[in-house]
Amino acid sequence: MFLLERTIYNPDDFNQQLWKECEADHQRLHYEKKIEIARLHEAPYCAFRQRNTLVSDMKL
Repeated sequence: MFLLERTIYNPDDFNQQLWKECEADHQRLHYEKKIEIARLHEAPYCAFRQRNTLVSDMKL
């Protein structure tokens, strides 16, 4: 199989296009769990924020 390498002429345009592709991919279903990938990322983020808040609220 022959694949052409992507040539980057403008890094800002490339980053913007890559961000759009990542956002679209974030909304697809996970192949094994059959739920959106975005939902898989929510639980660890919420757990981290709760743990981070509890640690930051502690008075040492």
